[in-house]
Amino acid sequence: MQNTEFELRYGAVLIDPQGDAKKTATAANLTDELALYHLRTHPNCIKSFVRFPENWEQLALDSMQAEIKAVQQPAPEPAVSELPHTSVKDWFGGLLTAIINHFKK
Repeated sequence: MQNTEFELRYGAVLIDPQGDAKKTATAANLTDELALYHLRTHPNCIKSFVRFPENWEQLALDSMQAEIKAVQQPAPEPAVSELPHTSVKDWFGGLLTAIINHFKK
């Protein structure tokens, strides 16, 4: 059992409503992050816990806002060294060929 502020009732199993098996929670694999995920997606599952922080609703809200911010972060631009080593001439030549072939149809 991991060190967490949450503890599930004996035999309780929380299943992800979207069907993600990785988010199934039991007493054996429960983490604070996993507990908060279930509490923000289905707050009534608080009944399945025998121990939880008094401010669990605020913690669930804060974790939801943090997840939203993480999703909204733009993906970093690839470094120039990560780009394929194709010359500009080859790239434009391939693009022009693709355009010409498209309009030939």
